[in-house]
Amino acid sequence: WTPARIARTLQRYCIACGLVEYSPHDFRHRFSVDYYGRTKDIHALKVLLNHNSVTVTERYLAALDEVNPDKKRG
Repeated sequence: WTPARIARTLQRYCIACGLVEYSPHDFRHRFSVDYYGRTKDIHALKVLLNHNSVTVTERYLAALDEVNPDKKRG
């Protein structure tokens, strides 16, 4: 599986489900928020997201909060 193939497959499924506006990164964001909300394990999330440090993961989650201020983590 290549990144392009994954993106095409996601696009096909999203269209079939009626999701018009999305990006593959939207799934990464949703996963990150849901995972952290359930586990509060930022170290495991760091590994799953392939970040170099927990600081990067913290900034990533903070940026998501800025983009979606109405949605609270955890």
